[in-house]
Amino acid sequence: METKVNEGKHAATATATQPVSRPTATDSARSPATASGSEAGTITHPDSAQATGKRRKRRKATRAVNGAGTLVKHGKYYHARWYVGGKLISKSLKTEDLDEARKALERLSVPRAGQDERETLRKIQSVMSATLTDVTERMKTVSIAVGELFTLFRDAPNRRPVGERTLNVYEGQFNVLRDWIATHHPNITNARDISQTIADEYAKWRAATKSPNTHNKDLNLFSQTWRLLAGRFGLEYNPWHEDRIARLKLKPNARRNLTRAECRKVLAAATLEEKTMIYLSLTAAFRLGDIIRMKWESIDLKAKWITKQNRKTGKVTSLPIVPNVLKVLTAWKAEQGDSPDGYVFPNMVAKLKADGDSENISRIFTRLFRRAGIETSVEKDGKKIPVATFHSLRHTFITNLIESGIDPFLVREAAGHSVMATTAGYTHVGESALRKALTKAAK
Repeated sequence: METKVNEGKHAATATATQPVSRPTATDSARSPATASGSEAGTITHPDSAQATGKRRKRRKATRAVNGAGTLVKHGKYYHARWYVGGKLISKSLKTEDLDEARKALERLSVPRAGQDERETLRKIQSVMSATLTDVTERMKTVSIAVGELFTLFRDAPNRRPVGERTLNVYEGQFNVLRDWIATHHPNITNARDISQTIADEYAKWRAATKSPNTHNKDLNLFSQTWRLLAGRFGLEYNPWHEDRIARLKLKPNARRNLTRAECRKVLAAATLEEKTMIYLSLTAAFRLGDIIRMKWESIDLKAKWITKQNRKTGKVTSLPIVPNVLKVLTAWKAEQGDSPDGYVFPNMVAKLKADGDSENISRIFTRLFRRAGIETSVEKDGKKIPVATFHSLRHTFITNLIESGIDPFLVREAAGHSVMATTAGYTHVGESALRKALTKAAK
């Protein structure tokens, strides 16, 4: 005799499958059936088509769930049966007690469920790995138009943030590369096809036509772009990397700082408008372009604070207005009055719009420096090299802070530099400061 107990979800229903005799009328009266779909007082015979169909449905439901446990009593012991991958597994539980058999089945089911889950995870991982490999291979076939390199760089989510002015410079560098390739290698339209030979050829051409600084900036920008696009487009080879194209040695910057005596001479020779602009650079490290575009809304004369918008890096810095600068700004506002557009220096803005750049405005201050007796350029290899310009005022401010022992991180904040390395590159300790430091150390 074999007794089957369905343990789906461990809710036991027992079905006995053994030879039975057809029920008599007396049996019917003693055990009336009330099953749904049957008339009162009738019994569904175990061998009837209806009973057989129900058993088949139960077996089918049991087999449909991979690993669903079933108890079957065979002889005196219960056996556990379950399906794994459509294969029937049977194990004797060595017990005649139904409750103990159920507990044994539960112990067998838990590890099996874990194994099934691990197997499922392995399959998912395998599918995902295959999908990722397929996507990666497809990415390697996507064309990267040379003319779209700047847009791809600009929109890259993981690039270092820079200001709008710097982005405009970058766009110009990409345009130079695009035009050079169109002229020298017209068949190259896909950036993937820029080989090491082509990159070397471009670098050699750039070095012959531009300064080492411009040459290096080009290569660094393109190397960064290839690195950013490597993950997105599967670029495996970077022809611009510094290990493949050496960067040129930079020439020392000829621009120098102004001494305190020179600063006093320049201020004495300047108009009130020029003096105000000089003070903003000499005491707050403003660049000329940022000063020209400054509006009164960024200056709080009552609170004695000024907000600096760095167009080059996009960095916004708030700085206190020192007394002598406050005096000059107040006097300039009283003389100039309210401009229609709110600019602090509307005349300079008009010049900028008329000329298209700030070169002519910069020359105004170069001539001012000369009137103050400052040499603004030196001749080298038949060329005039600028040594004192409006930007020298910014250099002077940063160097004065460093020489005064100000924390470099505060100097970086005041200068508006995005990285500390830039601050270090802008510091030019003068000869006199070095001599004083060495003399003091020797005592």
